[in-house]
Amino acid sequence: MKTVKVTPDNIISIINVDFDDFRDLQKAVGGHFETVSTKTLYETFKMPMIMLVDEDGIMKQKEVNRLGSYFYDADRHGWPILGDIVFAIAAGEDIEAPDDAEALMVMRFQRLVTMHPKQRQKLRRKRAVVMAMGWYI
Repeated sequence: MKTVKVTPDNIISIINVDFDDFRDLQKAVGGHFETVSTKTLYETFKMPMIMLVDEDGIMKQKEVNRLGSYFYDADRHGWPILGDIVFAIAAGEDIEAPDDAEALMVMRFQRLVTMHPKQRQKLRRKRAVVMAMGWYI
């Protein structure tokens, strides 16, 4: 099934992942993974979107994923997301691929481009806080 993967270099790609195969999910994320669900993800995508992230990113000294850190609300608590992220949908206890990964990518960019000026100002303030912490979004 197709989903969206984002690297720390902000390379966004569509990848094929078997969501029924634990090892395939680990391979996509780059190691043991954990699921992350936040209000920001839900408000952005208007669905129970989650991120799969490398739970050992700090120990592996992976780079900060700015997009993942934004969705994780890292500016509030100071803990960034490190390494690659893979998007999925929470379906009860299961993890599923988004219905249309290509549309998900387009929706992500379209939302940032068509933001209301007040939303854009809020994002700028969030970036300023994140930059003051020593990493960038």
